[in-house]
Amino acid sequence: MALAHRLHELGLTTEWQCRTHCVELGRLGYRKSEPCSGVVRETSQILGKVFATLRNEGTSLTDIARELHLQPVDLNDLVFGLVVTTQEGEGRQRVGKTDRSHLSVVR
Repeated sequence: MALAHRLHELGLTTEWQCRTHCVELGRLGYRKSEPCSGVVRETSQILGKVFATLRNEGTSLTDIARELHLQPVDLNDLVFGLVVTTQEGEGRQRVGKTDRSHLSVVR
């Protein structure tokens, strides 16, 4: 729906085309939310290995998100759920935290 409006704002569709697109999208149920497309997201073996290594080192999702200046839920969305969500506890102490380089988001 937003795309139909944006195309019209950019002058790529006429008022009539925009209206027709919006009516059709509404008829298909896209007015409130987009139905699941059924497209399977790609996965990354490298990201999976990186996060497994970080987990083995005792690095939590919260720690990774903090280093990247993100909320944990946003980090999880960015990496397509590859991060296993854990709860903070009093268990294993992390060693060498200050020796590691800082993480950053690359886009």
